[in-house]
Amino acid sequence: MFQRIITIVAIWCLSFAALATPVQLTDMAGRHVTLPAPAKRVVTTYMPATIFCLSLGLNQQLVGISSQDGRQSLVSTLLNGNNPVAVGSRSAGINIETIISLQPDLVVINDKKDGARLAQQLSLLGVPTLLMKAESAAEVQQALNMLGTATGTMPQALAIQTATKQLQAEISQRLANTKPVPAYYANGSDFYRSVSGQMYQNELMQIAGLTNVAAATSGFHPKINLEQLLRWQPQFLVLEQGRNNTLEQQLAEPGLNWLAQHPRATLPSDALWHMPSPMAVAGAYYLASVVHPQQFQDVDVNERIAQFYQQILARPCASPFESSQCQ
Repeated sequence: MFQRIITIVAIWCLSFAALATPVQLTDMAGRHVTLPAPAKRVVTTYMPATIFCLSLGLNQQLVGISSQDGRQSLVSTLLNGNNPVAVGSRSAGINIETIISLQPDLVVINDKKDGARLAQQLSLLGVPTLLMKAESAAEVQQALNMLGTATGTMPQALAIQTATKQLQAEISQRLANTKPVPAYYANGSDFYRSVSGQMYQNELMQIAGLTNVAAATSGFHPKINLEQLLRWQPQFLVLEQGRNNTLEQQLAEPGLNWLAQHPRATLPSDALWHMPSPMAVAGAYYLASVVHPQQFQDVDVNERIAQFYQQILARPCASPFESSQCQ
């Protein structure tokens, strides 16, 4: 099998011998990467990378995506009829032979430890890889710059950055005279899973005028216990939609029913606000409008969010709370 992979790579690399000006990049792990030309055949191995590429208009350039991505309705819509090959997932494993068979000129990988190993394996086979991280607003902008440069789509990357800065500035202006509200963020699969200060959702809460009571915890989706919740005394709940009504069932349990009547906002799964994405700042706008409604009385929040989606995706879109989000 390995010899077959080497043969495919050798033939594929010869096709690049000629033309374009090389693209010099530094990925988000500090690795220096050279592409022979802007990438035209791209593989992504986790959903945020897929979303970033689609926001840059790369639906036809995506030849491979992680196995779960196509099930997400907005991703499916933005693919616009393209049907990239599933290359596996972080949980089930990424199929290197499948990636090689797609002859990509760029593979975008999560920067976590398993991603670094995958990048090294592919690099040894001559496949250019970029490690991506987007756990803050600054890193989202950095990821857009990196992918925009790698794929020759910097005009769209800059348009997204401009729209994002405008929306964040509007939120800041509206919340200028408000006091942050202590809030707890619950993962859609388990109320006792939250977000730490290392995660992008923590910054989105801050932008929205919320103080994340679990910010001092560490890791990704840290496990929280009832004692911590009682000590923190959150005044607001941010809930991921999740599946099977899991969070509502947990909030009805004796240990948590004291939180059931707290004001809350639920993030719709199809909005992609529960993970790093160019769309996620719209989630902060929505949260801010729920937490501080008096500051948003002069605006149709759904309409403003739809406008933002249209700006960053360059296509007709409605609010994620509408039945059909984007055309």
